Amino acid sequence: MVSRGLVSDRVNYTSMMDGFFKVGKELDAFDMAQEMTQKSSGFDIVAYNVLINGLFKRGKYESESFYTGMRELGLVPDSATFNTMINAYCKEGNLENALKLLNEMRSYGLLPDLITRNILVQRLCAAGEIEKTMDVLNDMLVFGFHPTPTTHKAVLDASSKSRER
Repeated sequence: MVSRGLVSDRVNYTSMMDGFFKVGKELDAFDMAQEMTQKSSGFDIVAYNVLINGLFKRGKYESESFYTGMRELGLVPDSATFNTMINAYCKEGNLENALKLLNEMRSYGLLPDLITRNILVQRLCAAGEIEKTMDVLNDMLVFGFHPTPTTHKAVLDASSKSRER
């Protein structure tokens, strides 16, 4: 980019890092992250979200340490950060930590969106946690969110599986 007169900035570095993760080149993504910290103004929440999400999608669960590091740098997590981390905990089967993050999300003044709620409904249903699923669904309605087809499918799948047992 420099040879063409373009100056790399945080947006360019973040985009490149995201691209490397998407094609499975995590070492190149880390190199880009390191270069970004050396040559630009460092990470912002978007860059950290790309890093955490890229690690998670590549099956690397050290995303939690990056989440902790992000907060230590004084960066405030946003909805995308929480959705990624809640999804990661759920996929690990750590529903307790996923629900703790839901509460932490609220402590930052962020309302869980449909993505957050659908992640939780799907994972809680899959784990057979029907009572907790109902809590999330009731909460969803209280805040004016309506179940989506994804939400309905998760609940119906869980219901049919519980009848098979």
